[in-house]
Amino acid sequence: MTCEELKAFEILVSDFNKYWIPCVWFTNLASQARSEGRIHDDVALRLLMDELNGYRAKCSLLFHYDWISIPLVYTQVRTASVK
Repeated sequence: MTCEELKAFEILVSDFNKYWIPCVWFTNLASQARSEGRIHDDVALRLLMDELNGYRAKCSLLFHYDWISIPLVYTQVRTASVK
């Protein structure tokens, strides 16, 4: 991430995690690279986008694990069973 991208990233306000912002930037850059001929065919672009979607889905899953808290009783049972 460049210094300018970091500044733009920090300026954006979101109630949730902002992991998706670089993904949008990547999508725009990949589309631009395809239109400029730096990515030679649509299959390569599709493979890049599929990999990005898989990565974004995993980031989303991690965010959901962080967002939903574990009920207190589960932590208490775990603590009591370990002792």
